[in-house]
Amino acid sequence: PILVGVSLRFCREFAFAHKVAPQTTSREVLAIVRRLTERSHVSLAEEFSARPLVVTQDMPVGSPHIFVSHAHDAPFWSLLEGLGSLLARLKLTDDRTFFYIDVLCSRLHTDPNSLDEQKALIRNIGHLALVVEPPEQPLCLDRARCLFEISLTIDEAVRLHLASPWRPKPGPLEAQIRVARQLSLAEAAASEPGELEAFAEALGLDESSLPAFNARLRDTVADAVVEAHAPVTHALAKLARRTLQEPPPRTRRHHSQRGNSHGASPGMKRLHGPPLGVARAAGGSVIGTDGGAGAP
Repeated sequence: PILVGVSLRFCREFAFAHKVAPQTTSREVLAIVRRLTERSHVSLAEEFSARPLVVTQDMPVGSPHIFVSHAHDAPFWSLLEGLGSLLARLKLTDDRTFFYIDVLCSRLHTDPNSLDEQKALIRNIGHLALVVEPPEQPLCLDRARCLFEISLTIDEAVRLHLASPWRPKPGPLEAQIRVARQLSLAEAAASEPGELEAFAEALGLDESSLPAFNARLRDTVADAVVEAHAPVTHALAKLARRTLQEPPPRTRRHHSQRGNSHGASPGMKRLHGPPLGVARAAGGSVIGTDGGAGAP
């Protein structure tokens, strides 16, 4: 499949254009996007990347730098606030950093990725942002799929970042550490029957290896919590910018961007490359509402 990410600016303009309220959940946004893409059967990000381009300094869509793991029952605006705070903490620009957010970037009218395909997708992107919200009891840490996604960061092949819409305070830090220390894949909430068993099989886990896996999962999340609440040094911010600029040392097979006149450029794989053209709908707003995003 074509892999296209979206900028924070793209997400905000989408939310404003479709009157997404402060408490509207990502699950409700998913329903909006499903309706908008019912004719094309591709992701909203793919639809937008195929539109006529106008050369500007902004780049609303492009090859994704960060995969976003989040709970669908949490407010969509909180997700965006969390990603905004992550960009600010790492000193990254919100119009040149592209996120893979499932509700906007996955094909909702076709069969979902297999777990092996999902693992390959996340590993190819190389960075995962975990949206912790609400801060005292993050919904994502009780969701089996999020734990599956986090598990891909245990061996550090994928870099884990915590994104919180709230500024760090001692209370949320202690609460998040406490939650992290209680994580267990077997006790997480599954979205459908058999999901936990499928995740365990995809990760090569059995009853004997599960306790050690849970311990490593807890340590990984707890370390990320501490890092997210610590002041960001200049060296750390510089390291984050450099690693996000460089593609992982693996073949990025998902980045074919067929039908996208700007997608083939190697500059799309860098965070701060030269202006290469911006995916803006010809004639005005980034996300138009007439006829929906799926309108020709």
